[in-house]
Amino acid sequence: VPKNTNIPVKRSKVFSTAADSQESVSIVIFEGERPQVKHNHLLGKFNLNGIRPAPRGQPQIEVEFGIDANGILTVTAKDKDTGEEAKTVIANDGRLSDAEIQEMINEANQRKNEDDEFRSRKEAVNDFEAYVYKIKSQVQNLTELETAAEEYLNNEVERCVNWLDQHTDPPADESHQMKTELQQNLELYMDHLFPSQTSDQEKDEL
Repeated sequence: VPKNTNIPVKRSKVFSTAADSQESVSIVIFEGERPQVKHNHLLGKFNLNGIRPAPRGQPQIEVEFGIDANGILTVTAKDKDTGEEAKTVIANDGRLSDAEIQEMINEANQRKNEDDEFRSRKEAVNDFEAYVYKIKSQVQNLTELETAAEEYLNNEVERCVNWLDQHTDPPADESHQMKTELQQNLELYMDHLFPSQTSDQEKDEL
C-alpha cells in the first residue's frame, strides 16, 4: 500500500509458490521505501499452511492488505484452491514514527538510482525464472510428444536452470537475453506447450 493512501483501504495481490509441492508459504510484512527488505522495517510475519501440492507457480495465494480508519493493518492470505486462510493484525504501536519514516524517505531519494537498478535486475531475473519453470511444468504435462522433442525441451530447461543457479544477481539485459533466446529456441514447440493461450503472464512467488 503506497504511503499517503487514504484510509480505510484494501489492496490485494495474487502470489504463488517458489518450489514444487510446496505446502506452506511465509508471509512477511515490511514498511519502507526501499526494494530490498534489509533496508525496510519488519512489521510481522505468519504462515499459510494446507496448500495442495502442485508444481511451482500453479497455486494462487491471494494476499490482502487492509488498513482501517484507526490505522490498524490486517494482512490476510488465502489459498484460492483449498480455501485455507491465515492472517495477522498489526497495530500502530509496532509502526515507525513520522521522523523515522521521513528518514527512510530521504535515504530512498538519495539512493533512487541504485534502487532502480536493483529492482530492474530482480524483476528481469524473476521473470525469466518464472518462465523457465512454467515451461518445465508444461513439458512434464505433455503426453503426445516425440522422444527427441521431449529430450530437446528438457535440455533447454536444464540449461536455463543451471544458468539461474550460477547467476543469482545478473544484469537485467542478460536475463532478458536468456528469456528471448529460450523463446526463440522453443518457437517450433509453442503450440504444444501452450495450446490454449498466447500470453506468458506469471504470478509473483512466495
